[in-house]
Amino acid sequence: MKKIFTIILVAVILLSVTSCNGSESVSNTERTTTATTITTTTSSETTTTEMNVTISEATDTETSTDVVEIANEEPPYDLDINNIGKTFNEMLEKYPELIIEGKSWGWVYEHCLKIPNSEFYYYFYGYEIYSPQLEDVRINFGDELKVAGVIAPVGDIFPYTTDVMLADEFFATIGVLEYEHDYESDVSWFARSYIYFNYNDMFCVINALEKDEFGRYKELENIKHSFLVFYKNEEIVKSNNKVLYKYAQTLE
Repeated sequence: MKKIFTIILVAVILLSVTSCNGSESVSNTERTTTATTITTTTSSETTTTEMNVTISEATDTETSTDVVEIANEEPPYDLDINNIGKTFNEMLEKYPELIIEGKSWGWVYEHCLKIPNSEFYYYFYGYEIYSPQLEDVRINFGDELKVAGVIAPVGDIFPYTTDVMLADEFFATIGVLEYEHDYESDVSWFARSYIYFNYNDMFCVINALEKDEFGRYKELENIKHSFLVFYKNEEIVKSNNKVLYKYAQTLE
């Protein structure tokens, strides 16, 4: 009997030492003992001790947290429509994190500064076929090119509307009496659903193109916060076009 008690005591000590060593050798790692079995068989000639210990190691929690933070990184700041009219150089001085990035809008490629990790764009100019690159024009004309508008989700430009509204209800809420809907359901590149209207002396276009569950383009029913809206000042657009003309003359 004394021999059996000695064997059990030794087994418990060994298990404790093994568990302690394991926890000290791994940092930021979860360890869980899922099963511990000690079987002791004693006879006059042979004593056998078996220990089966299973330890599962979880993924390093610190590393996995970093990955989640990167994937869900927030924009450094919100869109501000009051920046419309500021020059390219003023924008980069105020917001050095802005990046030069184009935005396709139908057949037109819009040249913009984008807020990182967002769908917020400060628009300068755009052309259907050819237009000089913004990074080239701004070298000599950064003090003349101005933010002509913004491209952003509807909910950020009209935050007092609800997530989904009937089109007529939406325009009544923002005080717009007339709007034009340009719709083409062709499943080719010509498919479009653009809503044109004026708001606070700005020309606006909402891209309302979406598909139903069968992959067919839907007719306009609702305005959603997730739709993108092009919100621009036509006078500044004309001014920027004159700057582009001056830039083109420097290339001759």
